[in-house]
Amino acid sequence: NSNIEEYTVALVSGTTVTPTVLATEYDDYANAGVTPASDVRSLSATSRTTIVVVTAEDGSTKNYSIEFNVAESADATLSDISIGASGSFSPSFTPGTSDYVYTLDNFRSTVPSISLTESDGGANAVITQNVLDIRNRGDAAARTFEITVTAEDGSTEVYSVRLDMPANDDADLGSLTANSNSISLNPNDTSYTYEPLSPTETTPPAITFEVSDDGYATAEDVTDNVDRDSKAVIEVTAEDGTKKTYTVNFIYNN
Repeated sequence: NSNIEEYTVALVSGTTVTPTVLATEYDDYANAGVTPASDVRSLSATSRTTIVVVTAEDGSTKNYSIEFNVAESADATLSDISIGASGSFSPSFTPGTSDYVYTLDNFRSTVPSISLTESDGGANAVITQNVLDIRNRGDAAARTFEITVTAEDGSTEVYSVRLDMPANDDADLGSLTANSNSISLNPNDTSYTYEPLSPTETTPPAITFEVSDDGYATAEDVTDNVDRDSKAVIEVTAEDGTKKTYTVNFIYNN
């Protein structure tokens, strides 16, 4: 109707391309110019509106507007989840599956980054629960990312990604002392010598030690009773069962 100057057009969900508007002048001597909408998905009505300006032979003008409204999408899925450390998803990622286990290829002590890609550009994904303790094998929830995706129409989808990884193979000592004297540790050495600082020290020194991977590795004095006067033997067991044996030989000044 040439007497109606403002129109609205409903577009199906997911539309991103501005429809082409063709204008036919009522008078052969008039001229119609079309300025397409810049973004049919914009929140701004102005950006979603195509303007048609008709200029008559005498120079007078008349404006027509066509406002496009894209139906709100109900798509609350993710098209991709990316973890910032090498590993594999189980099951393999697909937008329609919401619960995953991501097994890291290698042990790590820090939580890797996670990035999310929404299937629909109008959806919004947020991490609603972060991994609290990547090494807490007794509490799966502490190792789980939870993600909520909200579609344009308000519908939601929740994804979860639990992190699993190999146990740590760190069987190193973090500290070693003899009679409160610190022994300098070398990562490549397991055999050390302690020579008393005073000639009066003629009995085996008190040996104390702590593991590098505190709280996960364990260490114990496994010195045979017949050898206690000449050395101390400490066995460290890593979280994954790896063992390393340290020896401290005593040299007396007599």
